[in-house]
Amino acid sequence: MVIRSWRRVLAVIIVFVVAVGFRRSTTHERCQQLLVGNSSESEGNQSAQRAAFVYVASACMAMMHEAMHAALAAPDGGPDAVFGAAMIAHHQGAIDMAQTELRYGHDQQLRRLAQEIIIMQEQEIRVMRRATSQRASSRTAHALQEP
Repeated sequence: MVIRSWRRVLAVIIVFVVAVGFRRSTTHERCQQLLVGNSSESEGNQSAQRAAFVYVASACMAMMHEAMHAALAAPDGGPDAVFGAAMIAHHQGAIDMAQTELRYGHDQQLRRLAQEIIIMQEQEIRVMRRATSQRASSRTAHALQEP
């Protein structure tokens, strides 16, 4: 009985890490590639800069929504795990959007705000990752203790 519970908890953790964590880092990397790939051709031309911003921001937002939906659709994990995974994806999307503003925006107040968003959202992601990993560790320890 203990082994079966332990295996179930381990399966939940693996599904969570693979389906959500890996998927999120992949979408974030794709967004970062868009930022780098659209960097120089729009310099100096406001219309081209706007088009590049909209293209990158739209793609990053679509990737964020994809990662959030993947978190909600994960077959295992309780409400806390699903909430954490979806919110991590949402916060990473805010970071990607702020980085897009830093790449294309010119307003100093908005650029400062974007920098603050990056710092705050990264801190909140660390808190959520820590909380969800502690819950997973707690569930694993509890499953190992079951008779």
